[in-house]
Order: sequence, then structure tokens, then C-alpha cells
Amino acid sequence: MTSHFTRFLFIIFLLICFSCSPKYQLKVTGDCMTATEDTTGIEISLKSKKDFFSESKSHFEFFLNRNDNYSIKYSKSGHQTKIIKINTKNISKSRWNEGFLPIYYNVILNPLDSVPESMKVVYSPLIKYFPEIDDFDRSDRQEDNSAENEKDLFTESQLIGRWYFLSKDNDTKSKTENLVDGKSLLIKTNNDYESDIFNESEIGKWTFDKKTQILILKSNSGTTQWKLKNLNEFGLVLINLATDEKWMFSAE
Repeated sequence: MTSHFTRFLFIIFLLICFSCSPKYQLKVTGDCMTATEDTTGIEISLKSKKDFFSESKSHFEFFLNRNDNYSIKYSKSGHQTKIIKINTKNISKSRWNEGFLPIYYNVILNPLDSVPESMKVVYSPLIKYFPEIDDFDRSDRQEDNSAENEKDLFTESQLIGRWYFLSKDNDTKSKTENLVDGKSLLIKTNNDYESDIFNESEIGKWTFDKKTQILILKSNSGTTQWKLKNLNEFGLVLINLATDEKWMFSAE
């Protein structure tokens, strides 16, 4: 009798643990700013059938549930409004729980007096899951893919060279100490790369998507995806899409 009761309690315990286990949520993150990189007075709101959220901030980070339609609105007084919609429907529970890479994009709000009437409220293309690529549509992540802004995107040729590790989020060493260590990421013209930063003597292949500004590093140690945040003659800044850490590198 006691053993049956103990087994019953154990089953109840397992059911409670299972029901309380955290459910996977799709991460959507990025920054909103004006064309002059001003981030003050920006309003961001998220709305779905089940949720509503609004806050005055420039950096956004949302966690979306499966089987819903989300509308995310970006606005600022005296500037255009942009709305991005994300559909998390038509995905099986098993595939959803395997997880996806975070959806990352930036939003630029232009002054109302600089855009035509038709551009005062802009609806970006829908972001949704595509079974044929087993992922969300990443072609729509770039906030503005018009030819007008094509010149503002970084290119593969700008990535070529040796980049010395400078710092990352929550780093225990100073930038000077890291430079003295001399660890670097070497991006070659033949799509090979070498690095002693992430793992000892790591070598592999790299690809770069100009439209999404995502750098992919693939080696025997695994694959990592990096959002190119900034690049100039002094260095570059990368965001690790898996951890959201910001990594800074100094030019050779």
C-alpha cells in the first residue's frame, strides 16, 4: 500500500515539474533610433491576441510564444511610424521547442518633413516561419533594404584583415590587457578564417550576408552567427546572436 502511494506521489511530482518547466520563446531584439542616431523619446509597443506591452526605450527585446500574430510598433514624435509583424503560427510543438536563432534587426525613424505622405506610416514585410528553409524569413530583418540605403551596408571586402580582440560584455580583463595578449580573428579573402580568441587555434570558413549584415563562422568546434554592428578603420563591433554579447575588435 505504501509503495503504491509513494509511486503515486512521485508521478504527481513529475507532472507538476513538467507543467512548470519553462516553455521556449522566440527572441526578437535590436535597436530603434532616428536617422541622426537620436534615441530619446522613442516609443515601442508590442501587441498580439494575448499580450500588450508598451515602453519608452530604444533597445527592444521581446520573447514571443508559438501560434500567435505579433505587431510591433516603433514611433517618435515628429517622426514616421514603423510597424513590423511577426507570425509564429504553423510550427509544430516539437520543432518550436528545438528553438531558433534570435531575430535581430534595427529600425530607423526618419523625420516626417523628410518623407512623402505615403511613408509616414511604414508596414514592413511579414516575418514568419518557412518550412522550406526550416527557419523564419530572414530576408525581411533588414529594416530598410531599399537601394537608397544600400550604400550604408558593410561589405565582405571591408571584413578582410586581422582584427585584434579588444573587449566583450562582462569581460574580466581591460582592453589594454587584451591587446597585450595579441589574440586575433583573421578573415581571409578565400573565405577561410583563423582565430585564437574563441578556441585555441580555431580554423574554419566564413560567409557574410550583406542584406542582414550577419557574419557566419563555421569550424569543427561549431557554427556561430554574428551581427555586424559597426566597422571602420579603427575596428569592428560584432554581436553574438546566440548570447547577445557585444565583442569589440581593434584594426591591425
